[in-house]
Amino acid sequence: MKEKIIRDGKKLAYPKWKAFFDGVFLLGIFLLVAKLLIIALNRLVGLDIIIPEGLPKIMSNILPLALLIIGRIGSDQLKNKYID
Repeated sequence: MKEKIIRDGKKLAYPKWKAFFDGVFLLGIFLLVAKLLIIALNRLVGLDIIIPEGLPKIMSNILPLALLIIGRIGSDQLKNKYID
């Protein structure tokens, strides 16, 4: 309990970078959910929502996953770095 109070009282060394990586992670989640929702609506409801033609397929398929991985790794690296 004592260690938890001490740990919670410390300030993060890089709070802006942690917030940035958390935002990147959330953006990846948003893009992934949006893509899955578009696919589900196209198949289940019969809508014809298309992803823009000019966007390379690898970008629309890999970008959400890459953002998730980069955001999570960056956030995990910074979450335990405190100012002494």
